[in-house]
Amino acid sequence: MTVCAVNLSSMITMNLTFRRFKTQCRVIHALLLRETRTRFDRNKLGYLWALFEPVTYVLALYAVFAAIGRPSPIGSELDLALFFLTGLIPWFLFAHTASKTMEGINSNKALLTYPQVTAFDVLVARAILELVTIIIVFVLLLLIFGYFGFTHRIDNFLELASAFFTIWLLGLAMGFLNSSIKLYLPSFNQTYSAIQRFLFFTSGIFFTAEMLPPNIREIALYNPILHGIEWFRSAFFHSYESYHLDKSFLFSIVLITLALGLAAEHKSRKRARQL
Repeated sequence: MTVCAVNLSSMITMNLTFRRFKTQCRVIHALLLRETRTRFDRNKLGYLWALFEPVTYVLALYAVFAAIGRPSPIGSELDLALFFLTGLIPWFLFAHTASKTMEGINSNKALLTYPQVTAFDVLVARAILELVTIIIVFVLLLLIFGYFGFTHRIDNFLELASAFFTIWLLGLAMGFLNSSIKLYLPSFNQTYSAIQRFLFFTSGIFFTAEMLPPNIREIALYNPILHGIEWFRSAFFHSYESYHLDKSFLFSIVLITLALGLAAEHKSRKRARQL
């Protein structure tokens, strides 16, 4: 009798958990559709900007390196434009996910008045939209580059996808953490913008870790985004292998930041509803 009661209690608990999970998935899906319409359907230039931004950066960096006669840092046989693209795509994935997720609560205050919607749902929906957007942009840019003759066969698709997802998780984790900090420090935007500008120049977008002097490289390798970009390029280019990539360090930073971000979001959930 006791065993039957325990089994019944377990089944009820599992059923309630599954129903809550199913409801949360529906909420996140609805928020994702809403975010997509808000960002793209109401402003058709949003589609163009998603492509225009990385293309502009690639062209600018390409022009600078071409003007000073610098070849691709990864072997002379590889095109310089693809080298910059494989630095910018993971950077935009991290930076856009972090910044858009960070602004999720402020942009959806009205929705948080509904009991079914939590800050977690809003932030995850925004992060998923960034992930899907950057994947589409990356594929389209590879097709465009291929059309103009800048072709390249991806060396290891599974590793590339793993690097891509890990960098996205880091952006998601940073977005969760920053959104909670912003609830208590509204001016944190300016501070994080300065941090992000610094990271842009130190994350290996237009250089590899091997190119840095040993004393500078030792410090730069504390930047997890540099490891993410090194991993991304190692998977993309068959002739490049990073000797300074430390996946365990990257995974550790992602897990620690994600744990802190989730804990901070849970702790500040009540404050988010009171805004």
